Amino acid sequence: NVSVRTVILNENRKKVLMVREAKTQDYSLPGGWADLYDSPSEAAKNECRQEAGANVDIIRLVGVMNRTPFKNPTSVPEYVLIFEGSIRGGFFEHEYETDDVQYFDIDNLPTLSKKVSKKEVERMIFATVNGENIFD
Repeated sequence: NVSVRTVILNENRKKVLMVREAKTQDYSLPGGWADLYDSPSEAAKNECRQEAGANVDIIRLVGVMNRTPFKNPTSVPEYVLIFEGSIRGGFFEHEYETDDVQYFDIDNLPTLSKKVSKKEVERMIFATVNGENIFD
């Protein structure tokens, strides 16, 4: 299975955009499962529209991570494609899965969703801030 996550930094690259999951009240980077017939970047844009209420330009592919080692043994095997994005225009109404969208200091992240580990999120943000690529 393939999922997407998009790292969106503010202008000074010190804060990252995160969305709060309505069900758990925990935060994550905008993302989710890639739809079968979407290109990877279209899947990332769709997730940002749905979860953050934002139109996003995809700047680059940050990398590909095998998420399976970070998950419990009964979870679905997964690769995640990580993109860097930038907001085009303002924010609009997002879908019901999320109930808050805001920027957080990259050194002081909120309580994170259990869907993606803190180690994974920090790795995605670090690679984006530093212009690096993730693989494996």
